[in-house]
Amino acid sequence: MTERIALFPLGHVLLPGAALPLHIFEPRYQAMIADLLASTPPAFGVLSIHRGTETSEDVAFAAVGTMAEIVNRRPYPDGTSDLLTIGSRRFQVREILRSGRPYLRAEVEWLAETVGAATPELVADARALFERYVEVVRTLSRERTDVTLPAEPVPASYQLAGLMQLTREDRQNLLAAPTAAHRLHAELVLMRREITLLQQTRTAPIDPRALWINPVAN
Repeated sequence: MTERIALFPLGHVLLPGAALPLHIFEPRYQAMIADLLASTPPAFGVLSIHRGTETSEDVAFAAVGTMAEIVNRRPYPDGTSDLLTIGSRRFQVREILRSGRPYLRAEVEWLAETVGAATPELVADARALFERYVEVVRTLSRERTDVTLPAEPVPASYQLAGLMQLTREDRQNLLAAPTAAHRLHAELVLMRREITLLQQTRTAPIDPRALWINPVAN
């Protein structure tokens, strides 16, 4: 069974549990927020744009996105607003709807969060390698970084996806992974790649810190 949601396409991959601040200024998105405020909780789908722009004829969207739940809103007299949103449920797009409202909507199916074959040993391996990754970044950047991953496979897999220096395509692939086990195995490969690149280039492109909040229960 599908459900219809409002869409906010971005050049960004939102992950469950990640914070996403937004400044809403375009009239179509002001209308979207006004439509959503009657919902509990008010939320919209964030979908990454793979190619083109939202309104271009050759635009291509990712197939999997994440709901952004509005946890704080600061409206301004001119109709704009600042939002703090948190990624919650993942969805698979079945159809993009371009008519009926000034903003895009979609028919979607919700994706379950499945642990899969994520053993405690797999999670421990991922956490240990991430500590090594953070140590390499700390050595290169000379900045103190304290990040502790949870022991639970699903939130740990999403935090890793958000904290590593990755391409948007890599992060989208991790978002779309069918289970936490698939995601963690892929992240072990990516972390080894990133550690090697960091050691070879001797530069730290980012400080691996981010704001993480547990997804709201649905």
